[in-house]
Amino acid sequence: MGWQPTTQAALEDAARAAIVAAFPLVVGRSYDPRPVPNETVPAFAIRVEHENAEPAGLNTTARLISGTIRAVLWVKAPETDRLDLADLADHIRAVILADSVLANLTGSLDPSDNETEIQTEAERFARIECLFAAQWLESPTETPSILARFGLA
Repeated sequence: MGWQPTTQAALEDAARAAIVAAFPLVVGRSYDPRPVPNETVPAFAIRVEHENAEPAGLNTTARLISGTIRAVLWVKAPETDRLDLADLADHIRAVILADSVLANLTGSLDPSDNETEIQTEAERFARIECLFAAQWLESPTETPSILARFGLA
């Protein structure tokens, strides 16, 4: 099976959909400039970060991209048991790795790191961040909707 060309935005959308399907009460904060949920917990943010690109082959405009998918979930902090946070981090990793849409859009998707911490701002909450090393094929395309949206067609 060949890799399906995709974009960073499509990967972010797929990861967001996977998180929302697994955690229906969570509120999306991906587009906030500072997505720390002072009022709304649970919340999440997804970021796809482009790190390296190389040509996918000869005579093609497609590029093989290496990057990171970053999934962050903020929840009410447990009073004493940090093991619950580790279990939740494992569950987030399983949700992302089991998502069929992400699997089809990436050539490889591997958990690379995770971090859990308890923070106190307005209220006590926990931040769980899971990182995934990913590779995807990106192919620049001209679509009528993009051209029309910017008044180019």
